[in-house]
Amino acid sequence: MRLRGPLLSALLLFVVAGCSLGADDGDAANSLASSLTAVHGSTTTVVPQGLEPPKQFNENGRADVTFDPCFDFDDEVIKRAGLDPASRQRTDIAAEYTFLGCVFLGKDFSAGVTIGNVTFEENIERYKNDSPQFLTINGRESLLVRSDIAASSCAIVVRMARGVMLISIGPDYEPTTAGNDGCVLAPDVARAFEPALPKDR
Repeated sequence: MRLRGPLLSALLLFVVAGCSLGADDGDAANSLASSLTAVHGSTTTVVPQGLEPPKQFNENGRADVTFDPCFDFDDEVIKRAGLDPASRQRTDIAAEYTFLGCVFLGKDFSAGVTIGNVTFEENIERYKNDSPQFLTINGRESLLVRSDIAASSCAIVVRMARGVMLISIGPDYEPTTAGNDGCVLAPDVARAFEPALPKDR
């Protein structure tokens, strides 16, 4: 099952809204690596064709993103979050900074999980006019932000040692589940993923 266009757009808007990209969309789309292996820190992961991470173009001293949520969260972590590991689709940004991302389908909602080399403080500044809610996820500083475009969608930004994890939640828009609220779902999904984050990155 593939994501419908409007739902995928709702999940991506938190990552791309307000961003000034250093490379145009065509450059980013054409930068996918042709190799079927990706090196993450000290490990090498075999990546299925079509799910390769993009080449990174980081500027201003930003380090490469080395934790890939498409492959560095194991299947049990993804299932614990209420999502299907087999449903993964890439949603990356590779410009002057990088977000490596994946979208996963759940029974009643979908989640976009991205790891970015922007700072938690940059996210505070970015969302300052969106009435963000400050909270902690398993002891990590976090920021909860409701979308002003997709009413039931919400994002949570979790501080990492270097960068952030951003989880955007889009409830399924079928009539039986349309009442689901992404801001209720997001903290629980983040709590499921957080223990698997590297402590030094």
